[in-house]
Amino acid sequence: MIGAVNLNAAIDQLYVVEKLRTGGVNRILESRGAAGGKGMNVARVASLCGYAVAAAGFRGGAAGAVIEAELARLGIKDFYTETKSECRRCLNIKDAADGSQTEFLEPGPQISPEELERFWNDYDRMMVECQVLTLSGSVPAGVPPDIYFQLIQKAKEAGRAVLLDTSGHLLRQGIQGGPTLAKPNLQEMAQLLGELPSQQQLPRMLEQLRSSYGIQIMTMSLGAQGVLATDGSHLFWGAPPQGLPVVNTVGCGDSMMAAFAIAIQEHFSLEEMVRYGVAVSAANALTRETGSCSLETVGKLLPQVRVEEIKEGNFPVQI
Repeated sequence: MIGAVNLNAAIDQLYVVEKLRTGGVNRILESRGAAGGKGMNVARVASLCGYAVAAAGFRGGAAGAVIEAELARLGIKDFYTETKSECRRCLNIKDAADGSQTEFLEPGPQISPEELERFWNDYDRMMVECQVLTLSGSVPAGVPPDIYFQLIQKAKEAGRAVLLDTSGHLLRQGIQGGPTLAKPNLQEMAQLLGELPSQQQLPRMLEQLRSSYGIQIMTMSLGAQGVLATDGSHLFWGAPPQGLPVVNTVGCGDSMMAAFAIAIQEHFSLEEMVRYGVAVSAANALTRETGSCSLETVGKLLPQVRVEEIKEGNFPVQI
């Protein structure tokens, strides 16, 4: 079973407008909401890919009830910790004229010491049933800044594989726990390194981070250009097919995280993991829903994904 931790759960609200006008009136052409937060997206995609999934995190209020109902609908085992505070709401505004998307993310609720203590118990209960755990996204107030480091240490002590996808200080502290896999993007890599690496430096610096923190697999998402992944022996680049009719890019990174968790549970090779991760991420981009995919679409995309092993002097990605 795969366990997805979603500490800062949310309701993701999408508004589609004809053309976004700052400082003016925007009439909404389409509106839809869904249970969200990065960890919720991971859980949903892993479930849609046909795997048994459990989920933990904080939820409360009317938004929390929506999250509870979504877990029940998908058959995801529920280890969430109830809170007195309402979950946050995150707004995504899509400009129909140019396809751009603008996000507004609330910070989240205030977690009490008692709620945090109950979460640790819920996390321990979930770990008993899960072989692979994912830790994704931001955290609400009241949660210690080294929470991901602590979660990783607990998972490793229990013999579980654990994947990390976050940013800022949460990434800097969490990565020190030596997760099985970490997935920063280019900007987050620059935060970790203190500088933006050049194209020539990137493979070496990716491996440097992997070995420095004892990470088994270090990946770096490149957006529409795909992903890089190294295990110390091989470095692969995977990219989606060109010319796809992209509908919604929000949740593509979370979909890739779900695919990586499945790949680790199924003992895929690094090359297979990269191919599967890109295919599932691209399948999400072809759906209207955030953090969603079609198994049929994934199957069609898999043979179209471009995967290359990167050797010294052979780096086809422009960054």
